[in-house]
Amino acid sequence: MADVYKEFDEYANKTRIMEFSCKEVKKHYSFEKEGTPKTSDYLEVKYNARYPAINSDYSGSAIERVFGTTVNALELLLIERKIKGPCWLDVKNISPTAGRFAWCPQIVVSSDMDNISVCSQEKAKPPMVIATLNVRMSLNAKLQNEVVMVVVLIHHKYNVDKEPPKPPYERQFCFITHPRDIPWPRQIRDTFLKISNIEIIKCETESDLLEEFLTLMQKVDPDLIIGYDCAFQFDVLIQRMFTLKVSNWNRMGRLKSTTPPLLRGKIILNQAFVGRPICDIQVSAKELNLKVRSYDLQSLCSAVLKTSEHECKEITPAETPSFFNTVDKIQNLIHVTMKEAKYIITIVMDLNVIPLALQITCLAGNILSRTLLGGRAERNEYLLLHAFTLKDYITPDKKIEKKRDDDGPRRKAAAYTGGLVLDPKKGFYDKLVLLMDFNSLYPSIIQEYNLCFTTVPGAAYAELEVIFLDTNIEK
Repeated sequence: MADVYKEFDEYANKTRIMEFSCKEVKKHYSFEKEGTPKTSDYLEVKYNARYPAINSDYSGSAIERVFGTTVNALELLLIERKIKGPCWLDVKNISPTAGRFAWCPQIVVSSDMDNISVCSQEKAKPPMVIATLNVRMSLNAKLQNEVVMVVVLIHHKYNVDKEPPKPPYERQFCFITHPRDIPWPRQIRDTFLKISNIEIIKCETESDLLEEFLTLMQKVDPDLIIGYDCAFQFDVLIQRMFTLKVSNWNRMGRLKSTTPPLLRGKIILNQAFVGRPICDIQVSAKELNLKVRSYDLQSLCSAVLKTSEHECKEITPAETPSFFNTVDKIQNLIHVTMKEAKYIITIVMDLNVIPLALQITCLAGNILSRTLLGGRAERNEYLLLHAFTLKDYITPDKKIEKKRDDDGPRRKAAAYTGGLVLDPKKGFYDKLVLLMDFNSLYPSIIQEYNLCFTTVPGAAYAELEVIFLDTNIEK
């Protein structure tokens, strides 16, 4: 092991890794690197993330193989400190810092993740501040979407482990402006004063509207954002902030990021709203596998809230300008947009989306914002990462699949035939018919024969024909 340390020390000097700590550990391995011992001694090295990662394919005279080069900081924190979902944390050796990194009222820094641990005492979950957003767009002369209205419903003390509050909001806000080419109709001010229970914020320009909206977001500081079709609505919202050069757009999240979170011209919502998980009811409905014809808001309202078919009619951005011709139409537009927001938050509460997402996150050991995005692959990954790390296994590094050229190697044909769906024969059946549930059949086989990378040698790298399955494996 002394030779391994010496070689890494030389490598660190070459790559300007100025400080690191290391220790000898015993680890297990059962994955894709053929020839790696099942159990062996390793040199575990830790250093600051500001230094470059070691090349994943590095090997030398004493170092045969390097593991853990693709693990990001968040994954390392969650796995190493055994953090499974939102929970109370004990943080030691903290020092307060100025608010130049985040919009949070209090910011502290701890220099080592070993200072962070899951609180040993059970404590009640704190109430959350939730904000439901509904954005109304208008199509301008250049066929671009402009933001003319943002409705916000706020609940300051939502308890995830209690019955849903009724109504599921405490305050109602409506930020409104007129399309650029259409002036306000007469007596609009008096009309807004007559609308009760809704705080109307009248703005003369789109820039003013976005600025006022960001001010509210900073003041309320919501823990969770709820919406519908957020990939479209929130993308337009942030894009307009960039186009109009609205100051401090990063108030949508909690970190004072200066780099626009763009990827191929689209907003990366989790980065724009960093610190505020997004619950998109359209995504959640698909995740819960609701039996609906489509996942538009009207269908969801009909399926969950039992509303009539035309009660929630969609208003397109092209239709929006016509609502600004008279005060009555503007009042109707406010009513429709507000009603949509109320439907969205009511569906979330009726389906118990937030408590379910929290439970799944705590079981899988990932983070709530990723659970709300849907998809089981990442949740399964974190579930396995926690389990294997707990048993001192080295987990496999992530691979970035490169696109294959047209003249590249073709994928091999499947070595076995998967489950086949048989066409049913019409007729009267006077005998029992066996219905096989493959969703529970495959896990049952896995449990019966204890199938795992750790129990089937070569399962991660060998061809199917050469894998030997011992049916007498000890369970």
